[in-house]
Amino acid sequence: MGAGDIGYITGAFVTALLLPVLIFVASNFIPAAKRNRGVLYGICGLLAIATPFLAVTGGGSIIDAAVAAALAGALIWWGYTRAVKKAQALTARRP
Repeated sequence: MGAGDIGYITGAFVTALLLPVLIFVASNFIPAAKRNRGVLYGICGLLAIATPFLAVTGGGSIIDAAVAAALAGALIWWGYTRAVKKAQALTARRP
């Protein structure tokens, strides 16, 4: 793994998260999106995983794209579990 591969993985990871982050920010103002976290995180997870593979035709390797997609998917999954735990904690506090 050379410096080019690390740069490609980093760039693909950041690019893969760009659209999902914009969707998360926009959905913050939509009450239905707040209620259906699973659907929102599912769509954003698919976008984050698919984006690095779309850039493979631009000169990257499939292994680098798979690493970037795995990192992006893991970050979306971590955000989903964090959001679910936060929602459960808020509902547990209410009488």
